[in-house]
Amino acid sequence: MFNHLSPTTFLKFYKQCEHRVYLEKVREVLSKEEYEKNQTMAMACGSAFDIMVKGALNRRIKVNEELKEKIQERNKAAIQLAKVLFECYSLGSLKTLKEEGIGFGSIDQEIVLEWDEILSNPPIQISEGKMEITSSTLGIKNHKSILYGMPDLTLKTGEVLDWKCQGMFGRGKKPLRGYCRCYLYNKDNHMHGKDLGENDSDLTMEEIQEDWAIQLYLYNRLLGHKVGEKLRAGIENVCVDSDNTICCASYRNFISRDFQIRIERAFHDAFERLSTNKTEQPCATPYRCITYGKLCPVWAFCDSYLGITKGGKEKL
Repeated sequence: MFNHLSPTTFLKFYKQCEHRVYLEKVREVLSKEEYEKNQTMAMACGSAFDIMVKGALNRRIKVNEELKEKIQERNKAAIQLAKVLFECYSLGSLKTLKEEGIGFGSIDQEIVLEWDEILSNPPIQISEGKMEITSSTLGIKNHKSILYGMPDLTLKTGEVLDWKCQGMFGRGKKPLRGYCRCYLYNKDNHMHGKDLGENDSDLTMEEIQEDWAIQLYLYNRLLGHKVGEKLRAGIENVCVDSDNTICCASYRNFISRDFQIRIERAFHDAFERLSTNKTEQPCATPYRCITYGKLCPVWAFCDSYLGITKGGKEKL
């Protein structure tokens, strides 16, 4: 039964395929066990890295038990790569992060997300010295949805922080512009440089990477952030370049008011349409159906995909 929307699921709905989210979360065509089988090596490496970093910050976290539970047996090799990334991250970035001041770690949270959207602002009539402001007067639409999620970390300044691992498999990945600092490591895990971060650090988070900004904004909403207020958030990005250089870049950037309003509106729209079964009609395309070289896990239930590929016998 559909009863909440997480930042990750919303991102999938907003940027990739509404119908997939409908099949997964409303119709629940896959069991939890079937769904978890779709963990890729890249996902496993990112999860293992998260566990190791959180274990270093919170000794109550039992790292080995967490790895055993959350990393599928067929992806256990990803743990070794995650260890290499973690060792590099620990040499510089983790120390600097601790100096910034750790607030509190991740915890599952679910809140009723409410927002009064002002649709218009017509002149208010004042009669006999009395003024009454109502929803119809101001053109206000009240939104109410349920948001569920678990921020990675919060700094003492109140900034929500998230870790991202990229480029471990495939053609490699360089850090995006906009970071405030970046440590570089060679193949022997020795730090061989530190970029001081004069790299457009005044860019907004959505200008750097929109997906990051969406998730961070919603995590902040989980913690009580008011729509449109000043907001800065952080990303710790560990990526592996094509020459095997490991880059640990830190981002501390603002999320603009206009972007916050756009995502807030889109989130409530997604929740309402999933709740009322009014999602878009599916339209199978390689972009929608294939992610990181892996076919969508609910393809066998998608009429559009089955129709175009003749029951899954042909390629898109």
